[in-house]
Amino acid sequence: HGAELAQAFLAAAPGACRGRPDAMTKMLPLALALLLCQGSGMPDYQSLRHSHIKDERLPGGTSSPHGADAACGRLLAEVADAFRSQAKCSPEAFSCVNYLTQVVAGLNYFVKAQVKPCGEHGYAHLRIHQGLDQGPPGLSSIRLDVREDTELEFFD
Repeated sequence: HGAELAQAFLAAAPGACRGRPDAMTKMLPLALALLLCQGSGMPDYQSLRHSHIKDERLPGGTSSPHGADAACGRLLAEVADAFRSQAKCSPEAFSCVNYLTQVVAGLNYFVKAQVKPCGEHGYAHLRIHQGLDQGPPGLSSIRLDVREDTELEFFD
């Protein structure tokens, strides 16, 4: 299935990279890595394919928002200690509101979480990275003091 994903990428890449010659060379290593991971226990093409990506032709684009689900809850549980350390606060409520995904060398998750009483408004945006090695996810950055109605989007 890794070969299928690499072939799908290579077929879509010329159109997605039009006018951006460096984009193809930046994304080619990912396609090759996926090809090499074939049969190594890595997720297959169907589990990695995100049909909800806003523009599947754009490498690195974010998905449409997902509602809170069990997968997001497990992800937050895995980064809870890192959140407490970085935010210097222990939330009573630490739950997923919604999230976006971004395919990179692994997956970035942009999560809006309820973190009451942390922050002025009790919500935070978290950027969580899950590498291709399927090791534990890491909390890359947080934004405290977002409001309940603040739209979730890409951030560094």
